[in-house]
Amino acid sequence: MIIVIAMRCRFRLFLVCALAASAVPGWARDQLDGDTLARFGGSYATECGNPSAPRLRVQADALVVERGNQRLVGSDPRAAYRYLGASAPRSFQVALLSQVRGRSELAFMVHRDRGGNYVELEVDADVQAELGPGFTGKRYRQCGRPPVVAGAGPATSPVPPSPSEARDSPARLLADARFRRTWRGLLGAHAREPWLARMDGPAPEPRWVYVGSSRYVLHAFCKPHDCHDNNAVMLYSPTDLRIHAWVHRGQGAMLIGNPSPAMAAELQRLWRSEWRAPPR
Repeated sequence: MIIVIAMRCRFRLFLVCALAASAVPGWARDQLDGDTLARFGGSYATECGNPSAPRLRVQADALVVERGNQRLVGSDPRAAYRYLGASAPRSFQVALLSQVRGRSELAFMVHRDRGGNYVELEVDADVQAELGPGFTGKRYRQCGRPPVVAGAGPATSPVPPSPSEARDSPARLLADARFRRTWRGLLGAHAREPWLARMDGPAPEPRWVYVGSSRYVLHAFCKPHDCHDNNAVMLYSPTDLRIHAWVHRGQGAMLIGNPSPAMAAELQRLWRSEWRAPPR
């Protein structure tokens, strides 16, 4: 009897949790916007007419990889139109990014040629091991869409909407799990340095800046009680989670985020303006 009562209690608790989860509003999770879905949504396959071929699906709330009975789902999808920055090939349209179990990235890199849209699949190492061979290194064509008319160039990617304002301190950015994971991943072994990992030292007010045609929030921060010798500037694009930084430590400097030469030069200029120019 005691066992039966315990099972009933657990079942009721499960129902309460399930109902609570279903009550979470749609805006609590990332979804692809209507324009992105209209242009890039639907099914992609290595062979559209072959039901056993590897297949990708772009849905409003998920990115899906499947073949036969095998299925992997990436949640909280988002569109990053400037994911490759100035180095993007002319065919690049958008990076569709999602999370597998909240920790590993599943990315659909969408390109376009005269045959229409196609996807190149990029995954983290643990996701690659789970999928096994035969998924990456291929082109997945968008099924059910007409090819591009001969003579027409690649479609122009729309400019995503810009956030209305910068956040008020670098440390506040770390409240966003995706930003925190990306930033500390870029730091690598240097994430063990508290002032870099936490970004909680003195910091001037952030502001919007342009580098070329791209808009970033400029954040500057330094090591508490040692600002002259340990400081940094960071350019952050909230729309596509791109981060570039110039970090000055002691007598040397390092670049974060694999910036292009032009971006590196701009970071150095901004660093000098923030940390070596006379007080404004």
